[in-house]
Amino acid sequence: MLSATGATAEVRVRELPAGTGALSLAELATHLRQTRTEPGRRRLVLDFLGRYADSDAARRAALLLSQPSAAGDPRWDALLGALAEHLAFHDAVDAPDWCTEPDRFLDHPWFWVDLPSVRRRARTGAPTAFRRRNVWIDRADLERV
Repeated sequence: MLSATGATAEVRVRELPAGTGALSLAELATHLRQTRTEPGRRRLVLDFLGRYADSDAARRAALLLSQPSAAGDPRWDALLGALAEHLAFHDAVDAPDWCTEPDRFLDHPWFWVDLPSVRRRARTGAPTAFRRRNVWIDRADLERV
């Protein structure tokens, strides 16, 4: 298809830190800040979720505790707050205090994927931690593939 349209494609691969261990949310924020594209940022979040799920329960709470620095975009800062609250809830641990600070909430809705069909699913399937921050993401997007 690219050839037929006269277009070209470019793929960039950026290696995450070595090892199979999970990143903390603070480390994820650093990678989000360094990544300029929305698809690249979504891939980082999905990678974080996969690594988090593979971590033992004793380590997972520690991955949420350190307050992430600004990710360079208020939408992603709100998403980090929602992730902390959502994951802590599902692991039956207290959410870190930093995730309820005002800069972890949005005034206007933001859809993780901004397509009409995805918007409908996000409106009905967004977990509470995301809804209350105005971050609209379908619950299925947070599950391991």
